[in-house]
Amino acid sequence: MNMYGDLVMDAVPDKVHFFNSFFYDKLRTRGYEGVQRWTKNVRGGA
Repeated sequence: MNMYGDLVMDAVPDKVHFFNSFFYDKLRTRGYEGVQRWTKNVRGGA
């Protein structure tokens, strides 16, 4: 799954952000504070 996400990110890096498969588990167990650093370099926007 992570490898597929890397391929997608390489193909369209300005349109898509893909978190690796550990993101959801960390979010579920530790809440937003557990993943807050993961989003610091993610740009938002349309």
